[in-house]
Amino acid sequence: MPSQIQANPASVADTGVIPEFVVVYDRDGGQMILPHLNSKTVFALHKDVAELRALWERLRGEDWTALPKVAAMIARTRRHMNRQRGFVAGVAAWARVMVTGLVLILALLLTGALDGTGENTLTVAAVGFAVAGVAVGVVLGRRLAGQGKPAATPQPRRKGLHE
Repeated sequence: MPSQIQANPASVADTGVIPEFVVVYDRDGGQMILPHLNSKTVFALHKDVAELRALWERLRGEDWTALPKVAAMIARTRRHMNRQRGFVAGVAAWARVMVTGLVLILALLLTGALDGTGENTLTVAAVGFAVAGVAVGVVLGRRLAGQGKPAATPQPRRKGLHE
């Protein structure tokens, strides 16, 4: 049963969601989430999962081989998680740029900084922020979705009492 850490795509937009959790694959490629083994409850998650995997590899036996069908299914799941994570991150980035633009435009309107400008200034500014938001969202989303790595990459962890 190989284990791996997967990123939760929803954690990009919601800080209350568990960002990383551990899944184990059975012989048929089915996923099972290991309860209470996630980045909120385990301080050194990547280290602990590496130790679990090393133990499993040591105990699985010399004659073990990965089934090609199952390996392909796991790889497809990883790609799907990366695409989903990239999409959510892109939408979140777009929303942040749009909110920043709205706040900036409202601040300029309320302070009177746009009083002497032309009639189309507000429209041009709004369209500019919309285009910038889409561009940032697409670039960030494609960058995250196009990574050839598993959905969760190890994050540097600070030292704790148990390390």
